[in-house]
Amino acid sequence: MNNLMSAVQQSSDQNQPAQPVAPVAPVQATPSRTELREQIRDAVNAATDAARDAAQSEGVAQGRAGRQVIVLPDGKRIEVGQSRIVYEGQTYSTTPDLRNVVPQGAVDIVQALGATLAICVVGFPLARAIARWIDRRGNAPRVPSDVMQRLGNIESAVDTVAVEVERISEGQRFTAKLLNDRMGDAAADREVVRRELV
Repeated sequence: MNNLMSAVQQSSDQNQPAQPVAPVAPVQATPSRTELREQIRDAVNAATDAARDAAQSEGVAQGRAGRQVIVLPDGKRIEVGQSRIVYEGQTYSTTPDLRNVVPQGAVDIVQALGATLAICVVGFPLARAIARWIDRRGNAPRVPSDVMQRLGNIESAVDTVAVEVERISEGQRFTAKLLNDRMGDAAADREVVRRELV
């Protein structure tokens, strides 16, 4: 970095274009996951750009099973297929992992909605059929009109007999009351006669 800064300062001082400076080799450290992802992404982007450039300038060599084989200037090979890219012996998928794209809560809601819809589609007509069956079973069978007329005649006859029985019972109560009053008067007369005789 210091070499680069000094080269920029010298070029600005002399009004001459700056000479390119050789890059300094980076210190090897264990890359983190995010750094590896970025390196892979950069490699894939570089491979795609290189494939596009090679296809435009020279044409692309076809590999096995419809894959495109790209040879970079440094001799590294990149095989590009429909669903994967092979770079330096490692395979990278170009299709996203669809297993966890939909959240589990949404899956549960869709399943519950489907079950509810199935219950409504099947259960509602079934419930109506059962209700109609129960309703038909609960209705009394129809009685013919001549039987209904006979039942009406029997009912009026029973009412007439009830009225006559009530009259007879009223007459018996009246007779019993008269007899009771007479017996009470006769007993009082005897008592009066007995007192006079004594």
